[in-house]
Amino acid sequence: MTGGLLPCPSCGAALPWTAWNAGGASACPSCRRPVEVIAFPALLRGPEESRPGEILLAADQASCFFHPGKAAALACEGCGRFLCSLCDLSLGDEHLCAACLEAGRGVAAGTRPAPGRTLWDGVALSLAVFPLALWFVTFATAPAAVYLGIRHWNDARRSPVPRTRLRNVLAILIGSAQLAGWAAALYTWLT
Repeated sequence: MTGGLLPCPSCGAALPWTAWNAGGASACPSCRRPVEVIAFPALLRGPEESRPGEILLAADQASCFFHPGKAAALACEGCGRFLCSLCDLSLGDEHLCAACLEAGRGVAAGTRPAPGRTLWDGVALSLAVFPLALWFVTFATAPAAVYLGIRHWNDARRSPVPRTRLRNVLAILIGSAQLAGWAAALYTWLT
């Protein structure tokens, strides 16, 4: 294992790996300020040295989240849970647990919507715009577009696909204009 993984918090110089887990503060080679590095033991051990499912030897040793009797080898990069060598699933340069891999928190996370996710801003805008070709349908779709635009106003922040509130604003404005047109037509017809 080579140094350079952990920088000094004061000067940013690479701390040598011999200073890690030294049992007390050691001096930074650049600025000579005292630095204490307590690193996870698996960080000091290369991947070729690890064995699948090492048995937990000491009570103060970290254990696997899924196998409490096994020693933890690393932390999941998706959720932070400690994993033993059996539970570590490599995906590119990432190490994930099975739950994070199944949930799609890996390399491609956020690049496509989750299955079954409805992008309500698009539905609201479609309800406002597409029925304009058949004007009489807007009597039913305009209130639905306004409702969906207001109801799902905050969904843009939680969407896995980069979204803005522009579609919701357009759906609300177009749907409101259609409702105003229907109200004016109904008022004219009744008077």
